[in-house]
Amino acid sequence: MNQQSLTNLNNSPEDERFFEMAHIAPEESGLPYWVLIFSVGSCRKSACKTPIIEARIADDYISVSIDAADPACLSPENLPPSEIAGLADVKRWIILNYDALIKHWNEELTDKEVLNLIKRI
Repeated sequence: MNQQSLTNLNNSPEDERFFEMAHIAPEESGLPYWVLIFSVGSCRKSACKTPIIEARIADDYISVSIDAADPACLSPENLPPSEIAGLADVKRWIILNYDALIKHWNEELTDKEVLNLIKRI
């Protein structure tokens, strides 16, 4: 997505770019889950003020904040008790990849650039 298309983003559900995400496979992240990061990052700020990623844990996507010190699960009601350890792994992965994830959120990195910088846990 180029800068011109980001400038024209409506931040509305009708604008399909609002939902574009980079998909990180388990073999790329080292996690046993798929991770999704929003391609338009900070353009979503009006709808989501907290930088987030989505992780597919226990057949449901949970939102986890991108935080350098303490990533937080924003949808704990979707996380079965048996998957608490999985959330801890996701948080460790976010801390390990914080710089790349937050630069991507702030539109300083493209999807391709962030995927090349992601480290396995």
